[in-house]
Amino acid sequence: MVDNNIWGTAILPDFDSSANPTTVDIVGSATGTSTITLTRSNGFAATVKLTATPSSSSITCSLSSNSLANGGSDTSTLSCTGSPGTYTVTIDGNGGYSIHSASVSVRIIASPDFQISHSGPISFQTGSSGTATITITAQNGYTSTTNLEVSSAPSGLTCNLNNNSVSGYGSVTLTCSGQPGSYTVTVKATGGGTSHSTDTPVTISAAPASTQPASSLPMPLVYGGIGIAVIVAALVAFLFIRRKPSGVVVAPGDASAPATQA
Repeated sequence: MVDNNIWGTAILPDFDSSANPTTVDIVGSATGTSTITLTRSNGFAATVKLTATPSSSSITCSLSSNSLANGGSDTSTLSCTGSPGTYTVTIDGNGGYSIHSASVSVRIIASPDFQISHSGPISFQTGSSGTATITITAQNGYTSTTNLEVSSAPSGLTCNLNNNSVSGYGSVTLTCSGQPGSYTVTVKATGGGTSHSTDTPVTISAAPASTQPASSLPMPLVYGGIGIAVIVAALVAFLFIRRKPSGVVVAPGDASAPATQA
């Protein structure tokens, strides 16, 4: 129809399409939008079909309306989300015998965020305590205050933090004590509209039992004391016998009785 110019004039019915804005910046998982506008000229009355084609599969785009009929608003909203990167989205308008396109540049940057980590497992004996370092690492310009808490500690284990917040990035100390066993303690960090957690293994072993000697004296001294006591008892008995009076009356037949003088 265009090639044969059935209208018999150099001015043909047609349309044009445009995007506003032509550059869209998106932070993180947010959605960026641009308005696609159809402009009709010279009595163009056909329905225009719209198709959005991104330059990469890492970005997803959709149109609020894929078909613009004559007499309508002749606008459609392009919405895009995706992974960090810079992309081009081409919006084709097909009016049947005339096709026009508009393009939008979409830049997606990662949102400020943080990571939380621990220095390693905690291991100690009962009667003492163990520690680990909990570290907040800032990403993509993260500067928010991060609040920390021990969100999960099993029965038999007591844990606390020496500080409950850091600004931007930093470290706190986790200290635990408790009864023998194997545990997992969870520290939760919240800041900048997001939360992350880290699980720290804790192993507590029983302290070895203290051994007490049966006697506070060395065994040679004990045996020596017993021997001395036996010797002293024998000596006392011997002296007692030697000092028995000579006139003591003894029973008949006692061989130990003294002889009678004439």
